[in-house]
Amino acid sequence: GSSLVAGGSFTQAGGVPATLYIARLDGASWNSIGAGRNSIVYTLVVHQGDLLAGGQLGLAPGTSVARWDGSSWSGFGTLTRFNTMISLPSVDALLSTGTELFAGGNFDKAAGSDTVKYVARWDGTQWVRMGAGLPYRVWELAWYRDSLVAGAGASGQTSTADLGVAGVLARWDGTAWATVGGFGFGVEALCVRDTQLVVGGHQRGGGTLPADFLDAWD
Repeated sequence: GSSLVAGGSFTQAGGVPATLYIARLDGASWNSIGAGRNSIVYTLVVHQGDLLAGGQLGLAPGTSVARWDGSSWSGFGTLTRFNTMISLPSVDALLSTGTELFAGGNFDKAAGSDTVKYVARWDGTQWVRMGAGLPYRVWELAWYRDSLVAGAGASGQTSTADLGVAGVLARWDGTAWATVGGFGFGVEALCVRDTQLVVGGHQRGGGTLPADFLDAWD
C-alpha cells in the first residue's frame, strides 16, 4: 500500500504507544502495527501480500520471523539455533522475488532438527536448507542477474583459518553455493545498481578502514 514501515531497536515511534520495534508511517504520523513486537527487528519484506519481519529470537514464539496478515501477528516457520547459549539466533535478511522467499542470518536449525546453515528457503510450508549452506552468518541478500546472492561475514574477527578471509559473497545456482569473492571484512550490504552489484561491509576487530570497504562486482 502507501505506508512506510520501519523496524529496529526503538520502543516508541513518534510518541505513539504500542510501537515496540515496528511502526507504520501513514503520511505524517506513526501508527502501531498490532501490539508491536517483543524483540529487535532487523529486516522487513512484503511477500505475496503479507508483511514479514525478521530479527532476534522472540519476534514470534520460538522463531525469528513474524508475519502480519493485516490484522494480527503470527509466527512464520522456525529459524533458530541448536545451541542458543553460544549466540542469540536472528534473521538479518529477508528477500522475496514475488514467488520465492529467502532468509539469511545467525541460525542453523529449522523445523524439527533440520540443519540450515545461515541461509534458508521457504517452500510454502516451512523453511528448508539450501545445499550445504554457508560458512558464516548471512547479513544481506540480493537478487542479481536472475540469481540469489548472499553477503556473509565472520563475527568478531577479521580472518579465519578455513578460508583466510572474514567475509564471502556467494551465489546460489539452484543446487549449490559458489563463492564469487572473498573479502577482508564481513559483507553486510548489497545493492544492485545498473549492471553492477555494490558490496559494502565492516571490518571487525578495529584498525584502519581498508580501501575495499565499498566495492563493485560485475
